Amino acid sequence: MRKTPLLAVVVALAITGTTRAATISITTADGLGADTHVRNDVTSPANNAFNYGSATSMLLGSNAGNTPSSLLNLLLRFDLSALQTAAAGSAITVNSITLSLTTAATAGGASGGLPFTVGLHDYGFSFVEGSANGTAQAGSSTYLNPAGDGSDTTAGGTAGNSLQTLSITSVGINTVWTFSSSAAFIADIQNAYAPAGTSVLNYLLKETDTGGDWATDQTFVRINSGEATPAELRPTLTIDYSVVPEPTTALLGLSGILAMVFWRRR
Repeated sequence: MRKTPLLAVVVALAITGTTRAATISITTADGLGADTHVRNDVTSPANNAFNYGSATSMLLGSNAGNTPSSLLNLLLRFDLSALQTAAAGSAITVNSITLSLTTAATAGGASGGLPFTVGLHDYGFSFVEGSANGTAQAGSSTYLNPAGDGSDTTAGGTAGNSLQTLSITSVGINTVWTFSSSAAFIADIQNAYAPAGTSVLNYLLKETDTGGDWATDQTFVRINSGEATPAELRPTLTIDYSVVPEPTTALLGLSGILAMVFWRRR
């Protein structure tokens, strides 16, 4: 039986390159990132046409007097350009991913509806963060016009693929809530990432509970936005990934020469 030469094995291993594992954290304030909440409280009907893009905190959950269709939803966008730079234009394999939200220094609503479940969904539209904290400018995201350009006709936002869920158990302040890694969450960023060009992730977060006393519950958390300081308080996507560098032209040429020399000397 003809044995595989050691030299050929060494060359093959060299060509494959060295896998590099690393972790990067990206906030909604980085690059093309954005965030806002959209709301539809029946206590203040005008809220469904308001924009809150400049607010330092965002509301997530439900408010008193709401119906199951009247929620306080979040829209988040993360720009992956920092990941592209860190990977030096190479393809990546996502090993794990988490999304962390930190509650603001002001408490959310009463705890009558605790715990409540929040769903993290892919959002298949872009959205316009806006710069208001009240009356919306034309073309900015609101509850009635979540994408800002009329393309999403579902009030509050069209929920795409479910990526992960999280149980909120308190409305306290300065608490970090984290959506853990899941196969769907990983696949979503793996599919969205491109080594070059614009690469962003848009997410919709909304309460998923359909039971409970919606007429009296007032349960929401107040989340720090991308306008909050310091930066550690902002919505943060943490990605653990691996990069396998492409073999260089010189290395490929060397491997070919070495292989030819060996086989001619057989």
